[in-house]
Amino acid sequence: MVELEQLTEYRFYKLIPEYKNKCDNIVENIYHRVNPSNAEKKFCYQLLKLHMIEDSINLICPSCHKQYDIKRICNICETSTTFDDVTCDVCEPKVIDIATWRIGIEEAGKAIKKINRAFKNDLINEVDWKTALELNRDELIRCEKNLEREGISLQSTN
Repeated sequence: MVELEQLTEYRFYKLIPEYKNKCDNIVENIYHRVNPSNAEKKFCYQLLKLHMIEDSINLICPSCHKQYDIKRICNICETSTTFDDVTCDVCEPKVIDIATWRIGIEEAGKAIKKINRAFKNDLINEVDWKTALELNRDELIRCEKNLEREGISLQSTN
């Protein structure tokens, strides 16, 4: 599994907060009681203010006190999440896969260098060297194929 610090490097989406501007609550029309012919709806239309509630943030109308949740919209898949969510449930599995494959490529490359150095210094025998080299090359090829299948460039991989 990939560490959280490594995941943030490969996260390609952003969750953008979506704020409502004005209150759309229907308030009581006081003139309806005096003149029944004046039965049209009356909206509050007050500017909303930020409001902290239960360790989170929402919007509140200062006039009618109706509260509105703040949503976050993913800029890639346009999925709506709550304000407290920091990851997109649709895009995050792909980010985890990409990070796993990229880190797999990096680790396999480092392991190949380490194995070659150990063989060169006569720390491991030739059979172990060939076996380890083959396993790491297979891992490297598997991760590269997965990235290519997803249409992701290998240029930014070290």
